[in-house]
Amino acid sequence: MSAVRWAELEVRTLREAPSAARNDRERLLYRAGLARPGPGGTLDWLPLGRRVLARVVRALAEPAATAGEQEGRGNREDDDEDREAELRRALRRCGLGDVVTAVDLEGRLYVVVSPTGEAGLLRCGRCGHAATVAAATSRVERGVGEADPGPAAPALERRATPGVHTIARLAEVSGVPAGRQIKTLFYRPEPGLPAEPAGPALTAALVRGDRTLNEAKLARVLGVRRVVLATREEVLARTGAPTGSAGPVGLRGARIVADEEVMTLVDTVCGANEEGFHFFHVYPGRDFTVDEVADLRTVGPGDACPCCGAPLAAARGIVVARAGRPAATAAADGRLRPAAAAAEPAGVVAAVVELYHDEAGIIWPPVLAPCQAVVVPVNASDPEQSAAAASIHDELTALGVEVVLDDRDERVGAKFTDADLIGFPFRVTVGPRGLARGRVEVRERATGNQVEVPVAEAAARVAAALDAYS
Repeated sequence: MSAVRWAELEVRTLREAPSAARNDRERLLYRAGLARPGPGGTLDWLPLGRRVLARVVRALAEPAATAGEQEGRGNREDDDEDREAELRRALRRCGLGDVVTAVDLEGRLYVVVSPTGEAGLLRCGRCGHAATVAAATSRVERGVGEADPGPAAPALERRATPGVHTIARLAEVSGVPAGRQIKTLFYRPEPGLPAEPAGPALTAALVRGDRTLNEAKLARVLGVRRVVLATREEVLARTGAPTGSAGPVGLRGARIVADEEVMTLVDTVCGANEEGFHFFHVYPGRDFTVDEVADLRTVGPGDACPCCGAPLAAARGIVVARAGRPAATAAADGRLRPAAAAAEPAGVVAAVVELYHDEAGIIWPPVLAPCQAVVVPVNASDPEQSAAAASIHDELTALGVEVVLDDRDERVGAKFTDADLIGFPFRVTVGPRGLARGRVEVRERATGNQVEVPVAEAAARVAAALDAYS
């Protein structure tokens, strides 16, 4: 490894973070000279930050297992699952042991839960299930509305409801709560998108009256990238009913896709496809049929976990890796294989800084630190201190330690502050008093432990301490 002087790091630390910093980790990244604010809330990585990103890539690419483990894994059937396990081992080497797998519309996300994470999540405290807000599903009690309502069920009834255009107003005048109403929303593919569904250009999406439709889920059901709400004029032209008065009973000119919950409703209410009228005593399956049943609703905190039924809770997370949807073709045994996960170095850096810092700055795991050690002469203009510092620096380099020599003509307090802010795992301080006794100080950033050691043993002591981390 080549010797590194401070100037070669191209780093400029800041006393105060830019006002664009949104949380503690961004403030630390900016102040430590690893990044600066980029456009649209992004991070623009500076040379020191790019150095850390390169170390993340290298750490994640290193084989995670011993030869014996490799041999054992070679006999396993599912190579993709094997690679996922290897990814998790690599993330643990980076200090990220508690990584949550979350369902996403595009596949799976691997996230570190953090209150300042960019990814919105819903998590189950009982079974550990997690999903992004966009992809979250909830348990549905099936078989209630799908069964034959029987001869005792009231017949479909058309009633005048003048001036009623909202779910809330209908609940007020009819006494039927929103949770027993059917909300009918009309969508079409966003103009200009290459892929459009076959059949009617308009889709009637049905959700329970107290639910919000998830447009991303609907788009996936329709096989398009995005959908947009149809205009009142488009709905009227296609269905003969204005928006707010349309419903699935007798509906023509639109594909009907119903949320799973809609099909469990009994004795419900919906628009009658004529302004000022609604149908009452509606039974899905008896009074209307749908083209497709799918998960369309937006799930929120308090909804039932799809796995165990316990309430879901809101959370946030930093994405450190992601995997695509299962492959389209089955393997030899007929099972679909999950796609291999790919790490996101910037997310790994963000999560590590989020987890490992204190008031003084970042505390890097040695495998990710921009340099694993820094050698600081108290007075860089003193020939004896400079010579001893350079000698320790060169010995560490020869031992395979990535080390920087802080040979700046700065106050030693400023050098210490920068070393802690950037987060070098070990600091070797060469001072006049210690050097007079043939000793230097070795300080560990993570613990704050500081010991005096002979000059000749300093490099070996640091290298041995770093080996203990691996």
